[in-house]
Amino acid sequence: MDSLDLGHQHLSLKIPYKVKGLHQNLPFDRVDLDLLTHLGAYYHNTFILFRDFRSQSGDATSEIRIWPQFLNQTINIIVKDTGDEHLDTYVILGYMPGGVYAKEPCFYAQSRPHTEVAALKPLPKGAYWNQTDWTGALLPISTVWHLEDQQSFVFSFYKNAFEQLKKALLG
Repeated sequence: MDSLDLGHQHLSLKIPYKVKGLHQNLPFDRVDLDLLTHLGAYYHNTFILFRDFRSQSGDATSEIRIWPQFLNQTINIIVKDTGDEHLDTYVILGYMPGGVYAKEPCFYAQSRPHTEVAALKPLPKGAYWNQTDWTGALLPISTVWHLEDQQSFVFSFYKNAFEQLKKALLG
C-alpha cells in the first residue's frame, strides 16, 4: 500500500462530484440525528421484510443489497432461471429513500425484463403502478404512517406486486 501511495491518510469524506439531494461536506455535528434514526429504521425494517419474504418464497433470491447510486435497498427474486444471471427473469423488491423517481421514501417492486403494468390489477390503497421513467409498483412511505400494522401492510404490498409481476412475466 505504501509503495502505491494508497494509505488511509488519503481517504476523505469529500467527493469530487455533486450528488443530487444530499448534503455534502458537512461536519457530523450538523447532521439531523432524528432524520438519520428514521432513515435507519426504514432500512432495518425493510431488511426484516425482505428476510421474511425470502424465507416464505419458493423462488431463488439474491442477497439483500444496498446500491450506492441512490441508496436503494433491494432483493431480487428469480422467477425463471436461465443459468445466466444476465438473462434470468426476476422481480426486484426495493426500498428507496426518495430522490430521482420519488419525492419521498417509498417501497417498490419492478421486473426484469420490464412488464406492461397498465393491464395489471390495482394495488392496495395508496400504492400505484408507476409508468413514468420506469415501470413497477410504488408505495409511498406517507401511505403507511397512520397504520397500526405497517409491516404487514408493506409485506402484503410486496406480495401482491410480486405475484402480479411474476404472473405477467411467466404468462
